[in-house]
Amino acid sequence: MVDVICCKYTSDANFLENNSPDNVNSSNYFWRLTSGAELDMVEEENGKLTGFEFKFSSKSIKPPKSWKENYPNSEFSVINRDNYQQFVA
Repeated sequence: MVDVICCKYTSDANFLENNSPDNVNSSNYFWRLTSGAELDMVEEENGKLTGFEFKFSSKSIKPPKSWKENYPNSEFSVINRDNYQQFVA
């Protein structure tokens, strides 16, 4: 059994209404284990999970081993100073 702390991000409803495409229906969370493994953001869209790490550095990192073990069908992305514009566009 893995102890998971998972909390939903809350956002300004007006921001979401004005900045989200009509066809996007997702929920955003952060994910952390009591062991310390964590992801900065997890997006759940239509039952699909994508984990994100936000880093200033451009070096490549791997998802936490426990993330892939517990969510084997999930995806993982690193957002950094070189690719953040694709993430926010």
